[in-house]
Amino acid sequence: MASWRAAAAAYLEAGRWNQAGNITKNVAELFEAALENGLADSCEDHVSEACDSYAAAAEYYEAESPPRTQAAASCQEKVAMLSAGRGEGTQRAAEIFETLGRTALESKVSGLQKW
Repeated sequence: MASWRAAAAAYLEAGRWNQAGNITKNVAELFEAALENGLADSCEDHVSEACDSYAAAAEYYEAESPPRTQAAASCQEKVAMLSAGRGEGTQRAAEIFETLGRTALESKVSGLQKW
């Protein structure tokens, strides 16, 4: 994982947000796969690492110019889904889902206003 994170950091330094987001999302997917396949030593640590990595990837996608809002929303949804499975994470999941819903609604409404 250290090599993946170092590669993401190098892309961040170069201002290549999309590539940093892709690598960070891959890291999150590796943690999630370890959970699903029962390879994780500490389930809670892997969930936390996956959530943090997905959240970071979402931030990187949003920093891209123009922002990759769909990719960012996909990562935020993963954070919400993983958080929902944790006792203390349900509030965080609800907040993320609410934000995603508002964003989608605003996007649809602004698209209709062009008519």
